[in-house]
Amino acid sequence: MQNKIFNLKTFDFRKYSSSNRNFFIYENTKQGFDNIDKVNIILNLLHTLRNRTRYFENLLKINKVNNESYNKT
Repeated sequence: MQNKIFNLKTFDFRKYSSSNRNFFIYENTKQGFDNIDKVNIILNLLHTLRNRTRYFENLLKINKVNNESYNKT
């Protein structure tokens, strides 16, 4: 389903960072990413970012009073 929603065939990972690659190595040969591979990479990245922002948001809810930590309710 996600393969139908996102069309990332022309998406270039190197455009965003020179350390990115547009291939992976499988059994000592370079393999290009299919559209579904690129979609899964992007969705996993978004999922990770969402989880990290929730974690950071929870850190902001912690108050320190007299060197003791309390969660805001």
